Amino acid sequence: MKRVAVVLIALPLAGCIADQKQQIAACYVKAAQTYPGENLNVLSPSSNQVKMADFVQACMASAGYDFTCQGYPAVSDRYRCYVPNSLVGKWAYSVEKKLFQNQER
Repeated sequence: MKRVAVVLIALPLAGCIADQKQQIAACYVKAAQTYPGENLNVLSPSSNQVKMADFVQACMASAGYDFTCQGYPAVSDRYRCYVPNSLVGKWAYSVEKKLFQNQER
């Protein structure tokens, strides 16, 4: 019973996917302001788009997320490409992802 209580308390504190979506949006806005007129969703990235992708990844890293996707830089703005880098965050993220995998489409 105590374990269940700890899990129920830890999940909201970890934030997980909702916070991840909010953080990637904030990082993307900062990157778009730094590199106006650029967009990460292209197949042939310009040097500024690569810099923009690096900016987003650095912003997410400073917020506590690791980049885990292939297809750089075009996927750098996708929240699913980032996972929390703390032990509790990784655990909570994996639990939340399993619980809500059907709703994330």
